[in-house]
Amino acid sequence: MNQSLCDQCVEHIFNQYYPFFCLTIEEISLIGTDSFPIPSFSCEQVQTLFLETHDTIKKQGPLINVPLPAYIVGDIHGNFHDLLRVLLSIDDFLTKTIVFLGDYVDRGSYSLDVICLLFALVCKYPSQFYLIRGNHEFEYVNSQYGFKNEIMERYGDDNLWVSVHKFVFNFLPLAALLNNSIICLHGGLGPNVTSIESIKKIKIPVSGYTVDDIVSDIVWSDPSNEYTTFINSTRGTGYLFGRLAVYEFCKNTNINKIIRGHQCVQHGVNTLSNGQIVTVFSSSNYSNRNNSAGFIYIDEKEEVHAKILHAIHFINRSDAIFTEVIPTPPVRKVDHSNSISFMRLSSFKLSKSSFGPFNKTIGISSINNKSMYSGQGMKKQCFIPMPTSKSNGPEGCSIFPNLLD
Repeated sequence: MNQSLCDQCVEHIFNQYYPFFCLTIEEISLIGTDSFPIPSFSCEQVQTLFLETHDTIKKQGPLINVPLPAYIVGDIHGNFHDLLRVLLSIDDFLTKTIVFLGDYVDRGSYSLDVICLLFALVCKYPSQFYLIRGNHEFEYVNSQYGFKNEIMERYGDDNLWVSVHKFVFNFLPLAALLNNSIICLHGGLGPNVTSIESIKKIKIPVSGYTVDDIVSDIVWSDPSNEYTTFINSTRGTGYLFGRLAVYEFCKNTNINKIIRGHQCVQHGVNTLSNGQIVTVFSSSNYSNRNNSAGFIYIDEKEEVHAKILHAIHFINRSDAIFTEVIPTPPVRKVDHSNSISFMRLSSFKLSKSSFGPFNKTIGISSINNKSMYSGQGMKKQCFIPMPTSKSNGPEGCSIFPNLLD
């Protein structure tokens, strides 16, 4: 596939998620019902997305520099609904800088949907959306905690699972440096993480966290109030690091704050070491713990602002309605500032639920009360996706069926 067709395929995938961006926070819990079916892509489309993401990130290296202000999002763990809740809680999120701290897959049942949306965002907006690697973006881990099985169940083999590591996960940065004074990484510090230069020396691609001790430290370690320096982690990999370890690292590197994920915290955001360590976790009701999801905003003055989203319940993947997108890419790119078009879709379901009309749940009267856009629907402002083809040609349609019926 030539570069033009690859670009069109990524654009096509992005277009299928774009209507979700006009939902209200309350409507997100309905995603996966017959009102808001989830787009599902062919193996060829997903593979193309992986290759395009590879081309976007392959030269980023182990440490990326990100300007402020920026939003920081913690572990998602296959929680597609909370990923959308976080994004839609950020005003005009497509224009903002957002850093994700890793652990996109496993535990939750929508891992593939999470990475497809994130990869599409990274490909379209590479200077605004940044992904760093967590411990669950390694084969040894996600072969055991759900991601591999999810791909096997959807496609019948593990080819895409192999590809996403080879072309994307192995190339993800291990850390992000904000304003040269705030470091973002997935887990934390270890005795091998001695300086910013030590992170820069990590050789990308990284196939496994055991090939380099500093990689293991970064993706597996956790802070602790019980110890002052380092002790082997109870996880079996990485370290527990104490307040003195944090103080020494920050003093030697001129770092003011360490932003990390890796741990489920009850209220979504938590601080330690007098605010020098901020833990962010962005998947609510993780393993039925009824925890909140959180994310943070760091302004130009390096002040940290937390946003908390209470736990929600949503449809299980086994009961969800999916809409299969035909493999043919669109013949042209779409200007989202003016209009949006879609290819014809066919529906399928993984449960007894039936496919129903859009206005079964949200009537036209409620739609009319919203501010109508064409092609932009941020923050409770909704658009109606309109077909762009002529009446005597193939119709375009949205993933919201019968909207105009």
